[in-house]
Amino acid sequence: MKLLKSLCCILGLGAIMLVAGCTDEPVQTITPDDVVLGLRLDEVFQEKAYVRLTHDGSHEDFWYYMVTEDLLSDGEVLLAEKIAADLDEDGEIVGNVGVNKNITIENLAAKTDYRVIASRISPAGEMVGNVAELVFVTLRDPAVFERHPSWAIAYKERKVAAEDPDAETEVFECTTGGSLDTYVPCLLSKTDFEDSYGGDLRRCFEDYVAFRNLSNVKWMNVIKEGDSEHIEDRLRHGDYILFMIGIDAQGELTGYYAMTDCTIEQEAALDSYRKWIGKWTVVGKCKDQEIRYSVEISPEENNLYLRMAGWEHTSATEYFEALPYERPVLLYFEKSTGFVYVVSEEMKDFEDSALADFYDFYLYGCVEIMYGDELTEVPVDIPNIRIARFALADDNHAVATPEIFSFDLNGVHYDAPFLYFNYSYISMLYAGLVPVTTDSIVPRIDTMRLER
Repeated sequence: MKLLKSLCCILGLGAIMLVAGCTDEPVQTITPDDVVLGLRLDEVFQEKAYVRLTHDGSHEDFWYYMVTEDLLSDGEVLLAEKIAADLDEDGEIVGNVGVNKNITIENLAAKTDYRVIASRISPAGEMVGNVAELVFVTLRDPAVFERHPSWAIAYKERKVAAEDPDAETEVFECTTGGSLDTYVPCLLSKTDFEDSYGGDLRRCFEDYVAFRNLSNVKWMNVIKEGDSEHIEDRLRHGDYILFMIGIDAQGELTGYYAMTDCTIEQEAALDSYRKWIGKWTVVGKCKDQEIRYSVEISPEENNLYLRMAGWEHTSATEYFEALPYERPVLLYFEKSTGFVYVVSEEMKDFEDSALADFYDFYLYGCVEIMYGDELTEVPVDIPNIRIARFALADDNHAVATPEIFSFDLNGVHYDAPFLYFNYSYISMLYAGLVPVTTDSIVPRIDTMRLER
């Protein structure tokens, strides 16, 4: 339909209607009738939306609509003003016919509220029947994230359980300023954020969602609304980035986030922790063969972790002789007892890209079980398991005790002590674990002692 300000006649031209305006302003009053016009949202994108206009009048009835970001003003007044403005500028307005029509709205801004206002138009230029309205929000641009104006996340404290000094947690506070937008707290070391994601928020957040989805997370049970505390196991010292990531109940990123830099300070070392630091000799046997390794235990995270360099350095095959120094064994320090524990680990890749692509290195423990009619050594290829315990007899001597690994295999339950621990690798040539020391000729745990 074209509504012409200068003409005083009606010319029917299919879906185009030419209507004269006898005054400079269109009639703003609604002419009542029983026809009901409605709007519904069919689909919305970042820069486009499909809106469905329906009415139960005649197929030849003409109608007109407008799109605005004004969500507050009276819809009838806005539509009348739009008709008047179009007539003043162009001398005509373009209308439409049809009782069930798609309206394609383009050139929209992402993540923005819009309002569609529509009415039927009479040949006299009056708005007829009801004025229909629809408000919708365009989708956010997935490459754009914005800081939530009310969110904040901050480090609060390290909490130690009164009954157990080894039960340590880090507490973070999330505040929302009364906002009901949902989020999930998350934190990364600053190094990981830069090295793994190049500081790209989108890559980081999408990777977090994908990782949680792999475990079939129920987002409704994970997302937070309102103020909360986030708890993590004790962290190593260093620089971290704390996030509140906007996520809805369907696991979709909302585009909101909060981000705070945080530094966790190194604790002062306890005397019982410092006693382990220094050079030792590990002495033990494999069958009748005595084996000695000169090792050095160094601090990594005060009162939590140490590293032991030199394990297997005299027995590893020549190609891997640097491994015991470049990837020292992880030791966990127990505050309550002063014991240290050898912990299984998947080793970090080497800086040499060719070596990193060809080999994956591990420190695992092995147990011995009956397999058929024979005792068989079986590697336990699970990281973060305690394999052996070292206890100080005095300042210059310590003894080792194997930890117990409990598991079920082929309907049989085992409580098997770890026999030994050793470096091993998987290569591109062979997918099974290969010991760095030939035939795993390393000290058996129950024979080991440490001497200064």
